[in-house]
Amino acid sequence: GGVTTARVMHGSSNPIGGTSAVIKMRWGMDSGDQLLFDGAPRFIKFALGENVTRKSSAGQGGTTRFPASRQGVEAIYVEAFTAAREYQAAWAAYRGSPENFRVPPRRDLRLETLVDVLEGRIEVHAHSYRADEILALMRVAERFGGRAVRVQNRCHDPRAGRIPRGSGNGRARGRRLDLLGLVAL
Repeated sequence: GGVTTARVMHGSSNPIGGTSAVIKMRWGMDSGDQLLFDGAPRFIKFALGENVTRKSSAGQGGTTRFPASRQGVEAIYVEAFTAAREYQAAWAAYRGSPENFRVPPRRDLRLETLVDVLEGRIEVHAHSYRADEILALMRVAERFGGRAVRVQNRCHDPRAGRIPRGSGNGRARGRRLDLLGLVAL
């Protein structure tokens, strides 16, 4: 009995956190890499709202940094996925005609991760509080190709239970979110 497997995730203080790892508890391993669960799905942590905008530290001597608003969080997603699309296109052009380039594009592990999100190899796990945050993320996802977003912690706002009609694509219209539900975008 007991816990045998765990998903280790990044915290919620950054709009785009780190990728998570699924580990299997094993005694006597020589390296942390040996704990990784082979074939586990890949996830990345996104955070929306209170933690990211630092609302709890405003006026208490906390420093203000971008984003300080929910709109700023959305802007970070748009900027990051725009850069990932450009990175994806640069590598596609290079792979298609390497003789046209003096050197390959500069490798960027952050953008490679976001390209994996765009191409469906990494699923987004979003920590949210409010319906408007979920809707904003759905619209960003739709703008960049529409991938699945797993939503957590939405229970803090009872208004987050219903996705407005016309948001997302046909598969997401009018769906009700579960406490830890999957919103198909």
